[in-house]
Amino acid sequence: MTSAVKKLRQIDWEFSDYRGLFIGHADINSLHWYPAPFIPQMSAILIEVLSEEFETVLDPFAGGGVALLEAAKLNRRFVGVDRNPHAVDIINAKFSALHVLTETWLAKLLMTLDGNLPNVAPATYVRNVGIHEDVFRWFHPSTLSQLCCLHAMVVSQRDARKKLVGKVLLSSILLNSCARQEHYTYITDNCFPDLGEAKPVDALEMFAQQAQLAFDSVSLFRVQFEMMHEHKWRQMSGSVFKADSRHLNFLSDHSVDMVITSPPYIGVNDYVRSMRLTTLFFPDPDVDVAIADEIGARRKRSRKRALEEYISDMNLAFDELARVLKPSGFLAMVIGQGRGKVAKDTNVIRVLLESLKKRHGFVTVYRVTRRIKFRRIQVPGVGSEEVIVCKRE
Repeated sequence: MTSAVKKLRQIDWEFSDYRGLFIGHADINSLHWYPAPFIPQMSAILIEVLSEEFETVLDPFAGGGVALLEAAKLNRRFVGVDRNPHAVDIINAKFSALHVLTETWLAKLLMTLDGNLPNVAPATYVRNVGIHEDVFRWFHPSTLSQLCCLHAMVVSQRDARKKLVGKVLLSSILLNSCARQEHYTYITDNCFPDLGEAKPVDALEMFAQQAQLAFDSVSLFRVQFEMMHEHKWRQMSGSVFKADSRHLNFLSDHSVDMVITSPPYIGVNDYVRSMRLTTLFFPDPDVDVAIADEIGARRKRSRKRALEEYISDMNLAFDELARVLKPSGFLAMVIGQGRGKVAKDTNVIRVLLESLKKRHGFVTVYRVTRRIKFRRIQVPGVGSEEVIVCKRE
């Protein structure tokens, strides 16, 4: 343990040279945006230092799957858990992409986009396939026509993995295709844009660019893996569950070697509702339940018992993590606290760590504060977060 902590102390956790996913660079996590994602290097360092090759790494708030991809790249078995059905799709699409995205796939797709798409009429198509009618309130008519054609192409795909990749690629362009292209928190709220001011965008070109980026990203990932391990990419065993981190009954006691996660920061994000536009095109009956189940959601911040509920929910999650984690395993977290009113008089991180120690004997063996330079989290004002590593006494 002393050696691991010494290594962590040598890290510049500011990651001042990291520019995020906003420049369209070839990173597999660029396949689809996700609110407040891990910096890949951050999760990679923690996994490499605190676990061994072939061990099992769990992320109980997996989000877009950044930590799981890094675990797989480092030859760890992985388990991901997230209550958001769209997050589970994004994660599985990334791993599917590593298997099915080839030059042939890209060439066929680009050929289809170049004049061979299904020709559909939005008014009829939306009604026939079950797309929510609110799409007419979010997209310029000509943009919506293109999106419906892309949707028809995606759902007609017979190969399940290619279909999932196509679905997530289409989902990834909806935010920048809609009539009001602002920060994703605008999408989460119960509002609609003014279509009278909307301008059409070329959704087909955006989809083609995203497909090219996805291909470049998985190609780079495979190259990186081969350089690290001197053999071609092959996935370690791993599972992704659409489940609640407070109820991990599908995992056995002491079955996990390491836990790494960035749990929800109280009152900061609405993860499920951030995918509101995706839900319009791909309705999921589980979405409403997932929204209600979400821990510490931004929409809950005005509740009188919001802080109490958050701490209770996190303790239930920690109970499960303590159960599934091996006695010798590390619990690594990246967590922050917003400057909103919901917890302005409470040091939430300190409360959670004290609870971890009291309930399960976890002590903090490493802790450092890092500034959020590239605005990993934008609303409501999280300027810093803490990297924390815990271990049982």
